[in-house]
Amino acid sequence: MSLPIISIDESNREKIDISKDIGKSCQKYGFFIVKDHNLKINTIKNVRNLSREFFNLPIENKMKYHQVSGAGQRGYTPFGIEKAVNSLSPDQKEFWHHGRSNWQEKYIDKMPANENVDEIQCFDQTLIGLFKDLDFLGKKILSYISLFLGLKPDWFDYKINQGNSILRLIHYPPKDRNNSG
Repeated sequence: MSLPIISIDESNREKIDISKDIGKSCQKYGFFIVKDHNLKINTIKNVRNLSREFFNLPIENKMKYHQVSGAGQRGYTPFGIEKAVNSLSPDQKEFWHHGRSNWQEKYIDKMPANENVDEIQCFDQTLIGLFKDLDFLGKKILSYISLFLGLKPDWFDYKINQGNSILRLIHYPPKDRNNSG
């Protein structure tokens, strides 16, 4: 199976054509690959570097950002906390969750705040930037899906406005080659 690679560059194509390609791919595969999405490659590289820097911190430093009562919704979650569905063994991964930072007043008390990593300069600001870019991209893709379904392009907007999306930075440690498990 080869997934379609769909350009969402509207300078070369009509919105309706993009929406048809996305819709058909969703019907056939449930997935598609997006190109010409305007995510800044430097932002992605910066987040990758900041992610490595964070996961290389000593565990004592990382645990400062573990919100025990937050169910992993923000900040750091150490190894062995999550399990795959129907699995008895914990996943061997650690991760960082970053969510929306510009909540409307009515959500402030309901949604956890993001953690800011003191040890790494620009960590929070860089993640805020990527989160906003991905949020915008998601909204754009949903507008294409709306068009494909015969709806107004903004049909999903109120459903996703102030949504509790989470950006996850994830780290799987290198597997020990001598361990057959």
